[in-house]
Amino acid sequence: MFRNVFVLLLAFFCFLKHLIHCDTIIVDSNDAIDNFDKETVLNLDDKVFNIFLDKTATSKTIINKYQNVLKYSTTINESCGYVKDLIKGRNLKYFDELETKKYANSNDIYTFSIYVYTAANNDDINGIYKKHPNYISYLTACKEGDIFDNLNDVKQNKNVYHTNPTILSQEMIIILMIFFLFIGFYALINISTPRMFEERQLMINKEH
Repeated sequence: MFRNVFVLLLAFFCFLKHLIHCDTIIVDSNDAIDNFDKETVLNLDDKVFNIFLDKTATSKTIINKYQNVLKYSTTINESCGYVKDLIKGRNLKYFDELETKKYANSNDIYTFSIYVYTAANNDDINGIYKKHPNYISYLTACKEGDIFDNLNDVKQNKNVYHTNPTILSQEMIIILMIFFLFIGFYALINISTPRMFEERQLMINKEH
């Protein structure tokens, strides 16, 4: 019985973990993407890595919204936490929505390897692609707060180390819930088993 309960809890955890990682991220590149490996996305060579955040889109609508701007694209199913970990501790240039529009329409060209933009439409992205024609991009419905702990540090081009304390992740909460359920079931079994044994002994003694 105890083993069956543990297996059920483990299955429940895996199901919840699957639900957490359900955001769609579009991967776009100026070169054909064959067997895209997210583990090597930052092996850039002569490319720049763009992250486009769209605060008005959802993981369901973002694909159709930017269909006209995509060149060679695919999708991956990952959370905003994945994007956050990907850029953690790296030098990057961040643009808010107004700065993105201004940069897309200006003659300025920065020389960073990683850029994070807050995009609103195809024109924003097209303008960026003209400035940086060799690119690999993530288009996502994540918000700035989902991937940055301290936006002021990011605006000052400081390394994104996420030094501020944050609330426990969803996965950690689930693990803690399972741990306490595990302890609860274990204690319940240990309490109920001696009682059952004592009741049986009393019945046996009465029969004799």
